[in-house]
Amino acid sequence: MAATGAPALEMQIQGQLFHVPNRHHSKIRPARRCLADPCWRALYGISAALVAAAFCAPANAAGCAADSSEHRVALLELYTSEGCNSCPPADRWLNGLQDRGTGTSQVVPLAFHVDYWDYIGWKDRFAKPEFSQRQRLIASRNQSSFIYTPQFVLNGRDFRHARKQGGLEERLKAINAEAAGIWIRLEQTGRQNKVRVALRAHNADSTSAHVFLVLFQNDLSSEIKAGENVGKKLYHEFVVRELKGPLPVAPGASVERAFEFDLGALADPADLGFAVFAENAISGENLQAMAVPLCDRTAAAFTPGASIARADQEARVRHSATKPVN
Repeated sequence: MAATGAPALEMQIQGQLFHVPNRHHSKIRPARRCLADPCWRALYGISAALVAAAFCAPANAAGCAADSSEHRVALLELYTSEGCNSCPPADRWLNGLQDRGTGTSQVVPLAFHVDYWDYIGWKDRFAKPEFSQRQRLIASRNQSSFIYTPQFVLNGRDFRHARKQGGLEERLKAINAEAAGIWIRLEQTGRQNKVRVALRAHNADSTSAHVFLVLFQNDLSSEIKAGENVGKKLYHEFVVRELKGPLPVAPGASVERAFEFDLGALADPADLGFAVFAENAISGENLQAMAVPLCDRTAAAFTPGASIARADQEARVRHSATKPVN
C-alpha cells in the first residue's frame, strides 16, 4: 500500500483493538541438542525411531531428515508490525504458546511482519512486501474488504478468537483428530552457514495443493526508536525470514525441490528453524504443516536417493490405508 501520511485508523472487532490501513477504512527455540529427548519429540511431533535415526546419528551422517505427522497439524499465522501499537499483546500471546502447553505437533505458529505501517514512523526490519501480499490474498479468499493488524489466521481463515480462553484449544482438537492428506519430508544438509533443504511432498488428497517452505527465527528483539511503539522493547518468536513457494502438487502426485539458504547474517543458528505448510490451491485451507529446528550438523551435499523414494512409498501405503472402504 502506498504511504499516505495520514494517521493510522483503529477499529474495534468483537471487543479487541486492531489497526487497519487507512486506505481500507514462552517461546519455542530450536536447540543444539539431540531431539530424542521425549519433550522435544512431543514438541516437534516426530517419532522416536525417526529422531534416533536422523537427528542423533553420528557426526558424519549424510544429513538430518524429518517427516510430517500422520495427523493433521494446524497452521496459525499472525500478521503483525513493529509500527502498530496494538500488535505487542498479540506478539506476546504467540510467544507464549509453549508455556500454555501448545506445541508444534498441534499447530505451527508463524509471524508475518507486514510493511504497510512502515510509513507512520518506524520501519519494521522483519517486514517484506510479499508478506503483506499474502495477507491481501487471504483477505480476498475470505471475501474481506480490508486487512488489519494484528490478525490471526487459522488454517487459512480469519481467527479473531485466538486469544479467547479455550478458543484455540477447541479448534486444534478437531483439526488434530483428522488424518493428514499430505505427507512431507524435509532433509537438511550443509556446511558452515550454507544450508540446503530438500523438500518432498506427496498429495494423497483429492484437491490440488500449494506447498511452501519457511525459514523462521526465534529469540528476536527490537528497541523501538520512533513511531507508535517508541521507547518499547519488542520481543518476537517464529518470525518468518524467508518464504519459498508455492510449489504446485496435483492430487495423487508428488513434488520435490531443493532450496539453499545463506544463514550468515541471521545470528545464532540455534534460533533458526524450518516450517513447511501445504494449502488448498483454491481456498487456501491448510492441509498439513510441520516445523523442525535447524539441524546442527555439517554434512555432504544432499542427493535424492533410496531413502526419499522409500519414505515416499511408505507414505503412499500409509495414506491408502486411511482411505474409507466402500
